Amino acid sequence: MVGHHAALDEWRDAEILPGAPVQSDHELDAFIARAASTHHHPAGTCRMGSDTDAVVDPDLRLNGFDNAFVVDASVMPAIPSGPINAAIVAIAETWAASSRVTASTAAAASDSSPGF
Repeated sequence: MVGHHAALDEWRDAEILPGAPVQSDHELDAFIARAASTHHHPAGTCRMGSDTDAVVDPDLRLNGFDNAFVVDASVMPAIPSGPINAAIVAIAETWAASSRVTASTAAAASDSSPGF
């Protein structure tokens, strides 16, 4: 393994996780099951579509509301396999550049910003 190469001896200390006692595949699987978590943004929680069950329409407008849009990872149908930030930026930039975004829409969106 790269981390155990002699050239890294001065930089390496004791293993922290999963720890020396974890040796077998079964023990490693159990450790992963206990310790793994995601640090990604939730995705796929606001289904997009034209039907009445969709949360947002194809223009990302929140169904049932005027000038309310969902422009984040929740409109993705699935979590991307790569870094999610690039996909979110693409969604936001595409929405912002869209001809559907008018000055009044943009003003309404900025007026409703929580101002963090």
